[in-house]
Amino acid sequence: MTNQTYAVKRAGNQLGVFSSKEISALFAKGKLLANDEVGLSAGGWQFVDVFLSSIPAASAGPVAPAPVSSPRQSGYYVSFKGQRHGPLELSKIKAMVEANLLDSSATLESVAMPGQVVSIDSVVPVLPPPLPAAAPVVAQYSTIVSPVPLLATSAGKPTKPKVSYLSLWWKVTLWIYAIMAILGFLSNNLAGLAVALGAGLLLAPVKGAFWAWIIWLIRK
Repeated sequence: MTNQTYAVKRAGNQLGVFSSKEISALFAKGKLLANDEVGLSAGGWQFVDVFLSSIPAASAGPVAPAPVSSPRQSGYYVSFKGQRHGPLELSKIKAMVEANLLDSSATLESVAMPGQVVSIDSVVPVLPPPLPAAAPVVAQYSTIVSPVPLLATSAGKPTKPKVSYLSLWWKVTLWIYAIMAILGFLSNNLAGLAVALGAGLLLAPVKGAFWAWIIWLIRK
């Protein structure tokens, strides 16, 4: 077993391949940490301090006893919503909290101190989720718009009554006939009036039709 080599990594980064004696010597010099991981021959990874304690040959040599690692260096088992995860490093637990995958109801159990369960708030600060933004009040009144009638601007203005062309022709014809009778009487008394009345029967309707059409176009 002394000639067998093992891969060593720290935080996912490979540090190299070493024998058990080399791992023990590097750990004694402080170049390897307790939470560094050693690749096992049977598969999987194991913390350095756990790996050294399981190898008798490592404790037979002149190796200084490994310092007692703190619970945070050995990792934690995370219990959340009836499920148990881990062991996980403290950095991974912090990342899960920041991603809102864990909340204050989660508990942690130290790998180095089994049975000691603590709240996640005592190890990693957990911020409460932000309150949902309140809906703007203006949106409640944005759709309440009273329709404005299109004829409201002209409701108070009097509209001009429409006059038909026939009524205009009739009125204009009478005026022209009366004017011709007056001018005939003034020009030659009764004789002029008789001539004007006779001529007016022919000319007044024709002139009335023309002037009534002019007036009707203007008033339209």
